[in-house]
Amino acid sequence: MQVAKETTFFYQPSGPLEAYLPQVQYSTTYTPPEKQIKEQLRLYFLRALVTIQAILRLLKSSVPFFDQYGPMLKQLPNMYKMIKLIQDVNEDSSDKEQINTEVVQSEQTEKRNVPSPTLFI
Repeated sequence: MQVAKETTFFYQPSGPLEAYLPQVQYSTTYTPPEKQIKEQLRLYFLRALVTIQAILRLLKSSVPFFDQYGPMLKQLPNMYKMIKLIQDVNEDSSDKEQINTEVVQSEQTEKRNVPSPTLFI
């Protein structure tokens, strides 16, 4: 078994800008790779458990919502189709109104362009 070894690293930049660059010192402890893998697996497993717990809490808290609004949610596709049909009918009627107003306007402009009769005596 290997004994944990503490190592200290220093980073001291050199050159004309050394006064402006950061000087870093940190210490680290060597741990064998087997121990690192075990710790990472333990950490991933705990993260997975916490995530699963959060999902279960979300599902449990949303059950009353689906019980209350479930029938309405089942009818959403039909409601969407009805709204789409209503919009199509409204667009058709507005198109017809536009055509009618254009025809009336063209008739009015034609009447304006016709010269009044002149009487030659």
